[in-house]
Amino acid sequence: MAPDWLIQLTWFAAGLGATGAFWYFLGHKHYRTAISSAVATIILTLLAISLHIRNDRVRRSLESGRQASGTTTAPQSPTVGAQASTITTPSQSPDAIENNAWQVALAHRKDCEAIRAYIRQYPSGHFVAPAQAILAARRPVTAARWVAFEFPANVVASSSLEARTSRDAACNSARVQLLRNMEDGCSDFSRDSSKYRSVVVDAPASANCQCEDSAIHLDGTSAGADPVWRCSIRAIYRCRGETLERAIAYSCD
Repeated sequence: MAPDWLIQLTWFAAGLGATGAFWYFLGHKHYRTAISSAVATIILTLLAISLHIRNDRVRRSLESGRQASGTTTAPQSPTVGAQASTITTPSQSPDAIENNAWQVALAHRKDCEAIRAYIRQYPSGHFVAPAQAILAARRPVTAARWVAFEFPANVVASSSLEARTSRDAACNSARVQLLRNMEDGCSDFSRDSSKYRSVVVDAPASANCQCEDSAIHLDGTSAGADPVWRCSIRAIYRCRGETLERAIAYSCD
């Protein structure tokens, strides 16, 4: 078996090449040196992986040998009352348990959390150095998803002059204008289809009309004067829908 310190040193050197040397020489436009660093990093990575594979094979061979050497007591000849038998199985070694945990972490390392979980479980484990090298080489990934949003706003609407003949007509005119104003307010979101979708108007359940007859009565009576009703409505409405949310995540694959 290859010693653990050699494997950790190999991963450490590969991590330095991937996260430091390559980008340093590339940033200073030393392209040949940067390519050499990348090639060396790949070679060291393959070497570390091959050492892991070799050690895994040796461990499995040792485990198979231990299982083969485990004691199994054959059933004794029948005695009066019962037949006794004893089976003894060897327990799994701590190194094998840690190796299994590391293999699971590697298999589920895409979101980096499996690697972090291994480090938390085995802070002084055999594979801490390669785990840290994998975390150091993680890359950012932009994730986009649609989430619900709600935007409240105030709205005011007034009746038209054509609906001045009665209070009911003026109030209905104000309600129609109120709906138009709310739709216009939410259209700012609907027009930006790259950021918003499924935008609807959430109108208030009830809105009271404030109305008055503004006709001028010279003699203090309403005789001979045409009514001039004006109504207005003040309310709070909401624009509801979905907005595109972008977040930065990290991938270790």
